Amino acid sequence: MNGSTISKNIYFIFFCMFLFFMLISVKTGAQPYYVNSVLWQVHQKSDGLKDGLVLLTIDDSPRKGSTVGFLDLLDEYGIKALFFVNGYMSVYQPHLIEEILERGHQVGNHSWDHKKLNKLDREEVLKEIMMLNSWLDYRFNYKPDFFRPPYGISTPFIDSLLHELGMSNMGWSVNSYDWMYPDDEVEEGDHKKIAWRTINGMIDGGIILIHDRPVSLKALEIILKEVQQNGYKFIDPKYLLN
Repeated sequence: MNGSTISKNIYFIFFCMFLFFMLISVKTGAQPYYVNSVLWQVHQKSDGLKDGLVLLTIDDSPRKGSTVGFLDLLDEYGIKALFFVNGYMSVYQPHLIEEILERGHQVGNHSWDHKKLNKLDREEVLKEIMMLNSWLDYRFNYKPDFFRPPYGISTPFIDSLLHELGMSNMGWSVNSYDWMYPDDEVEEGDHKKIAWRTINGMIDGGIILIHDRPVSLKALEIILKEVQQNGYKFIDPKYLLN
């Protein structure tokens, strides 16, 4: 195969990808987005703009006492989210994963045991990621496109592994810091502190990090109302390009 043939084949592949994305836009009224993996911001694929865009991500899911509440609240506001789930919690509550998917949300891999992966050897890191991927595939025929390392700590090996798996790393740019309020130490008004810290930290293209916890659920109701009133649009993670 000569250079001219290779160039034509590459051009044809990109042309097919362009038609595919145009077809998505026509059929759904939506357009694809991509993640800036340096600043952790979402942009429109068509023109690179991020003005007014925001992505909601929910970590450490599912939880018996709050996941359904999150889903109900998101339904009320017509917003879709990306739930980063842990294997050790999901395996005992598969019905909650099923409900997340049935309600039109996306699921990301947050590792099996939520360990600090930079403290593990490569075999253990591989196990943490692949066990959850395999379980999601087995139970729901679902392949996650995105991985969020616990505590946001990644390594070159993880990045290389994700590339081989056809997945992308995802951080955040708007931190709710809700982890500062342990469940057994939550006080009246803490949810407002979480909410306003998040709202005041909003940026165009922001990726919000919040956790699947009762206090965060109360905070999210304030966040969604204020953020929408401020003119932000929550994108559907279904249209995020990997």
